[in-house]
Amino acid sequence: MVGFVHLRVHSAYSLAEGAIKLELIPKLCHKFNQPAIAITDTNNLFGALESAMLCAKSGIQPIIGCEITVQFEEITGAIVLLVASSTGYANLLDIVSYLYLGAPNDHGKPYLPFEYLNEKTDGLIVLTGGFDGLWSRLLNHNPELTDNFLKQLKSLFPNSVYVEIQRHGELAEQEQEDIFLEKAYELELPLVATNNVYFPDQSYFEAHDALLCIASSSYVVQDDRRKVTPHHYFKSTEEMAELFKDIPEAIQNTIQIAKRCRFMPKLHDPILPRFESSTGRTEEQELIFQAQEGLEKRLQQEVFARFPNDQQEQIRKQYQDRLDYEIDILKQKGFCGYFLIVSDFIKWATSQIWTPFVLA
Repeated sequence: MVGFVHLRVHSAYSLAEGAIKLELIPKLCHKFNQPAIAITDTNNLFGALESAMLCAKSGIQPIIGCEITVQFEEITGAIVLLVASSTGYANLLDIVSYLYLGAPNDHGKPYLPFEYLNEKTDGLIVLTGGFDGLWSRLLNHNPELTDNFLKQLKSLFPNSVYVEIQRHGELAEQEQEDIFLEKAYELELPLVATNNVYFPDQSYFEAHDALLCIASSSYVVQDDRRKVTPHHYFKSTEEMAELFKDIPEAIQNTIQIAKRCRFMPKLHDPILPRFESSTGRTEEQELIFQAQEGLEKRLQQEVFARFPNDQQEQIRKQYQDRLDYEIDILKQKGFCGYFLIVSDFIKWATSQIWTPFVLA
């Protein structure tokens, strides 16, 4: 029997783009007798750990991956990185962290300079991207760069580059496929068949199209907006085998990639940074100080005004006893630093709220 593994699945963590809930993914794998699955959300690993645990619990081999936006010679597009080892996982974590912490961006959308991959490729498998990928963009905008791009990719990822072939029924895919195949054979790069999955089945197509419109603030009737096809769904093994029956090695290579990607992340307790106080207080002391300061402010501004002076100390004691009890619980659980960090986030976010002028 022909085997197949989806290597290009966008979960709901591909924000405003994917429409597959994580808990549905292992069920789809079982339905179509697919032994493994790669979740490749766009520029993030938000669902990586959760999806890996859900799949493993269901007897499905999880493959951690990510669709990464990369810029090569001023042309920006996607490649797909799949984790093959613990080293690869660490490298992918670094890559995704850089996208959020230091990478350049185009109108708020971060991208990875190609040069950043130089020291971050060990333990990773790369797919060249399909019709909407970086190679495709290079062909459209600067085709003379494509050979250099593929050769550099092959050098960075020795024996770990796969030329991605997709067939969603789009004319542009058909026009570029012959070039993809020609270059793959010329550079001795293996082929792999993928379906860029955004929704579970074709019945979701219209709802997903509306989701893309919401994401881009556009209308369904507009032609100049992002669209996918009704074929961007979770296809069965039989459908994929039939679609690529002329190049069966592209289907077989999905299984070979799954065999190479045998990494499974481990659960561990959250690792929080220490909350550093400028006054030299410990986390417990800082939490008590801030909580006490906040209590006093609220007593003076919101509570005491409702009671006569001779009752205020009794009221203060009620609030103080409750605060002491709550802080004691946090100290026992070791949550003082966590609450201080969350408080810091909230204070910063509140300070960034824009208040418009109100004209008199």
